[in-house]
Amino acid sequence: MATSLSIVSLLGSLTSASAAMAQSVAGYYETRPDAGGARNRMCIASGPGNTLAVDIESAYCPGPSPECYNARLGSIQFNARLAGHAMRYDDGHGCRVDITFRRSGARVLQAAHCRGAQDYNDLEASGVYRRVKPEVDDRDCAP
Repeated sequence: MATSLSIVSLLGSLTSASAAMAQSVAGYYETRPDAGGARNRMCIASGPGNTLAVDIESAYCPGPSPECYNARLGSIQFNARLAGHAMRYDDGHGCRVDITFRRSGARVLQAAHCRGAQDYNDLEASGVYRRVKPEVDDRDCAP
């Protein structure tokens, strides 16, 4: 009986630690302005089932098509689990996003593979993001 109580207690602590870690990375992030003054923005909030809901503005994943020429800037939205200080999203169609969290922000690496991608550098979300607002409503960036 004591063993089952300690397992339940351990699972409860792990769930609490996971929720605390997710809360510690939630918020609004943005990059420094580029030469034209534009910034990439990212929102992270608690998602369903111990995941985080991520919304990265001004980015593009090519989807099932290998073409980039029909690309329209929009946003990448996904749910992913936090593992340590990092998370990964892979849509299975050539778009992968890796996010590593640091004390004052996050580093985002995006690999979006499509034909002619060298002509579409502005479609990627890669960069260093500074956390500008820690408070975020769960509905603000849920996919």
